[in-house]
Amino acid sequence: MKSFATVSLALLLVASLFVPQAFAYSLSGYKLINGVKNQTYYVDSNNPLYSNITAAMSNWNTIDPTYITPTQFSSTDVSFTRSSSTTGTSIDFYTADLGNTGWFGFTYYFNSSGADNPGGYPTNNYTYCQVKLNTWSGYSMNNTWTGIAAHETGHAFGLKHYDGNGSLMDSNIAYMTSPTTITNDDISGVRSTY
Repeated sequence: MKSFATVSLALLLVASLFVPQAFAYSLSGYKLINGVKNQTYYVDSNNPLYSNITAAMSNWNTIDPTYITPTQFSSTDVSFTRSSSTTGTSIDFYTADLGNTGWFGFTYYFNSSGADNPGGYPTNNYTYCQVKLNTWSGYSMNNTWTGIAAHETGHAFGLKHYDGNGSLMDSNIAYMTSPTTITNDDISGVRSTY
């Protein structure tokens, strides 16, 4: 009986080595029709948050491999380059002082029928997104704009808010201490979508 218990325990330990890692993320269920590889985004070079937006896109393009295992993600999974026009882009970034709206950034989804569910998550796959960053003077968070732009890019990729785990997709991104860090959960959400 003792040897049966020992063998059972050994088999259980070996089997646990092959259980896939669980990740916490939330998906909209819809995505960019053309994917997230070899795509373009637009931000005007005179945009006051230009450097933050380009840094956010660079963060998605060059995931830090210390956060992941090689089989989960590679830097070629997301590849966006900046375009000088909005023609054919997948994500367009705009900034404006929109007043005290209660939000710092918002992603709008568009398909061949026009705007898809304005004010909410998409209800269909979409061809491109517009990200609007609200620069209302009451929001004094210059050091977190890169994180907010990266967070809104996550929405453009089909990710929803997932609170409580410190991920980039936390709805409290503007108040986090490391708001530009793309986590395993964020990466796994994108991988499961595309």
